[in-house]
Amino acid sequence: MPWSLRTRLISVLDGAGVLELAMAARKFVRLPYLPIVTYHRLGVPKQNAADLDETVVDATKEGFERQVELLMRRFTLLSIEDLRLHFLDRKPLPKNPALITFDDGYRECHDIALPVLQRAGGKAVFFISTDHIEDRKTFWWDRANYLVKRSKKTRIEIDYPAPIVHDLSGDRTKVVQQILDVIKETYALDIERYLNALSVALDVPWGPAEEKRITDEALMTWDQVRAMRRAGMDVESHTRTHRVLQTLPPEDLREELEGSRRILEAQLDEPVRAIAYPVSLSPGEHDTIFNAVRTAGYDLGFSTSQGLGPLGAKTNPLDIQRIWVDPNLSHSYFRAAVAVPHLTYRRR
Repeated sequence: MPWSLRTRLISVLDGAGVLELAMAARKFVRLPYLPIVTYHRLGVPKQNAADLDETVVDATKEGFERQVELLMRRFTLLSIEDLRLHFLDRKPLPKNPALITFDDGYRECHDIALPVLQRAGGKAVFFISTDHIEDRKTFWWDRANYLVKRSKKTRIEIDYPAPIVHDLSGDRTKVVQQILDVIKETYALDIERYLNALSVALDVPWGPAEEKRITDEALMTWDQVRAMRRAGMDVESHTRTHRVLQTLPPEDLREELEGSRRILEAQLDEPVRAIAYPVSLSPGEHDTIFNAVRTAGYDLGFSTSQGLGPLGAKTNPLDIQRIWVDPNLSHSYFRAAVAVPHLTYRRR
């Protein structure tokens, strides 16, 4: 069904009260789906991420408040332990369960999401990319956006990892996407070498002082992460450097998984048992990745890339699907996404 038609259908269903009835019915009828909502940043894209990646801003503060209110009113929010015991010990989930998750570790998690959740009496899971918090390193997608947005060049050539010419005279978002695709898809890429080459080609300086300034403005500190945990939020792994796992040699894969868990456990002084995969990309048919995740000590793994699957005996606990959120989604669309997930699911 075309998305424009689907959007109109959702609006009609919501206006007729069908979505509200569907959510109410879930209190009495167990459905084999668990709505898990994924966020990254909160705010206004042009304000909160003007020089960085605006596409990772998923909701305004007001939109998030409204979405949390709906979830608190119609659903029972889970913790990681609730879900872990469900898969490991077959402990039943409450009727109409849902889960709120945040990926990466942006500062809005502490400054905006936490107060909203506390006022509502809610909870969420925050998946942290540890090296960016530890070393005050800017995420590679934000760094690529920064370099491209600030450049005065109209054309550049890059030799690594393969020769390519980028035309910056038109839509620069396409250039950014080409750069990010290289990072997401190139096996064993030296990201630092690649980004440094971009900095030189684009003639945009990048150094430790600028990186720390950007990181301190955008990301949480460990003190803030620990404050989140003390407030009752779950804190889990999002690997060390947010590399796409399918592109990593075995030793790097192992360190991304085991190293992140080790760092988090040292910071939080408690076990870490869940991971959200970088770029929300499901390991799919990559048994070597699932085996590495399992060996690293994780019981749960989350992705957002293969379609929303049923929750049941055949669900792979290391590949639990989630739902994207977008700041342009209407509240009707969000209501449909959590009430009848298959009506709205789309790949991002």
